[in-house]
Amino acid sequence: MEYVRRLNSIKSSCYEILIVRFFYIILSYIIQNLSMQKENWPIIARLLDLTKESSESNFQNGIMSILTSDLGWPESQVSKEYPVRMGSTSKKMDFLLKDSEQHPMVVIEVKLSKSHDDGVAQLGSYMNALEPQLNIGLVIKDKIYVFYDESNGRKLSSLSDAIYSIPFESGCAEGEKFVELFDFNSFSYKKLLDFCVKRKQELKEKQDKLQMIQKIVNLLFGSAGVDFVKSAVVEKLGSIEPFKNYSFQVLEAAIADLDISIKKNTEKQELNKSEYTAEESIANNSLVLDIDRSSCYIDKGKKNKIYPDGSQERFVENFHAQGYGFIYWVLENVEIKKEKWENRNNSITTSNINNNLRSKTYYRANKQRISEIVISSKELNLTINY
Repeated sequence: MEYVRRLNSIKSSCYEILIVRFFYIILSYIIQNLSMQKENWPIIARLLDLTKESSESNFQNGIMSILTSDLGWPESQVSKEYPVRMGSTSKKMDFLLKDSEQHPMVVIEVKLSKSHDDGVAQLGSYMNALEPQLNIGLVIKDKIYVFYDESNGRKLSSLSDAIYSIPFESGCAEGEKFVELFDFNSFSYKKLLDFCVKRKQELKEKQDKLQMIQKIVNLLFGSAGVDFVKSAVVEKLGSIEPFKNYSFQVLEAAIADLDISIKKNTEKQELNKSEYTAEESIANNSLVLDIDRSSCYIDKGKKNKIYPDGSQERFVENFHAQGYGFIYWVLENVEIKKEKWENRNNSITTSNINNNLRSKTYYRANKQRISEIVISSKELNLTINY
């Protein structure tokens, strides 16, 4: 009996050792995989940064190498120039990631960083044209942009619709997250989808917070703001010692004699563009353009036209040099609408720029609401005043 008991004890110990060993192997694999992911991103970032301004074929070849060599995707699950039928024509998307059964999962559109086309409209049309339709896609340009659209790409129109952007910088946490999501050895479409859904919800919550802040600001700085604060103070005092022993009328009379003033915090908080998409930000009425008006040229008229470049001449020169500029339509309710202005026929001059602005579709539809127009060769920062 003693022999049997000792034998069972040894067996039990062996099982425990095997279980511990098993979990040790799993943990070691996870740690090793995470370490490799962190090591992979600097290599990926360097390669993308080196090829983003070369030729499109070099950029695409570099991305193919990243997908198959650095992220470990089998070539059988990465299709380059994948054909898709769009109406009566056939198009070729740059890359398509597929599952083991060759079903489409993620579209990747590639554009050189200097390209005037951001590729987002193409990406959306490909996502919508595939079978099954997709709601996740990437644009790789000057950054990696991750898009998630429940309507299968139909609502995507610009880079500002991205839910996540990853700069080509070796030490950025966003890059390590990208490798974690897209490394083939640990890839899970469900994990990627969960990340996108959560990310979009976080952006919405932050945007809701900004909108709520603006509503509070509008309330407090309106004509009834001080009265509102006094009423709130009276209500709060009526619930705590020793003030709750006094009647509401006494508390109200006491507060009425106080001089209460409400002041804005003059500090500006710049929006983090990796956390707030530009489209959502611009739609928020609390935003202002971060420009130094003292250094701007202002063409005064019924609707002032403001040039942060310093002069009309300098804007036109930069506009032709880079092939595009930006128009910010500032409405009477302080809402700001951004429009990218493409240089399509090199016809813009200082003498006809005003006529060109007035011919814009947005101007014609909203000219009664537009208070001023900001015309810049560079994309401007947006700030919020609390």
